[in-house]
Amino acid sequence: LIANGVLTPGDFQANPDGVDIAFDLIPGLTAQEEASAPDKVDVRVVHGATAAPTVDVRTGGAILFDDAAYTGITDYLPVDPAVYTLDITTASGGAVASFEADLSAAAGGAVTVLASGFLTPDDDQNGEAFGLLAVFPDGTEALLPAGAVSVDETPEAGRFALGAPSPN
Repeated sequence: LIANGVLTPGDFQANPDGVDIAFDLIPGLTAQEEASAPDKVDVRVVHGATAAPTVDVRTGGAILFDDAAYTGITDYLPVDPAVYTLDITTASGGAVASFEADLSAAAGGAVTVLASGFLTPDDDQNGEAFGLLAVFPDGTEALLPAGAVSVDETPEAGRFALGAPSPN
C-alpha cells in the first residue's frame, strides 16, 4: 500500500485531470524483489504528485512509461543496469522535470520510483518540490537528483522497447 494525497484538498491545487487528491491508500497489486532476469533491473513508476497531469517518462527521447496518471502504478519494465536521465513530460511532450537515475549497481533487483511533491510549492502550502524517490526491495531509498530539463517541445515519436536477445 502506498499512502498518498493531502488531508485538506481545498487548500491545494486540484489535479489537472480531475482526480481526487484527498489522502488515500493506493494498493499496489504486485511487488517484486527481484528482476525478471539477473542481468536486468525491473523498474515501475508510481505517480503521486497531486497537482501534476498525466505524464510520460522518457529517456533519450524514447518513452519508457506512457500516460502515467496521478495515483497510477505502472507495470514493471526490465532495463539494463546503467545511469539514465529520466525526463518527465506532459502527454504532448512539454517538459516537466528531469532526473538522474543511477541503476548501474542494481542488476537483478526491482525498483519502484515514486513521483511526489508539488510542481509549484508556493501555490501548495509551501510543500516539498516535485521529485522522484527510488525505493529498493531491501527498504533502502534514494532521492534522485534533478537534472537539466532536456526535452524537446516536439519529442521523437516512439516507445522504448527491448528487442529479443541475439547472440554476440
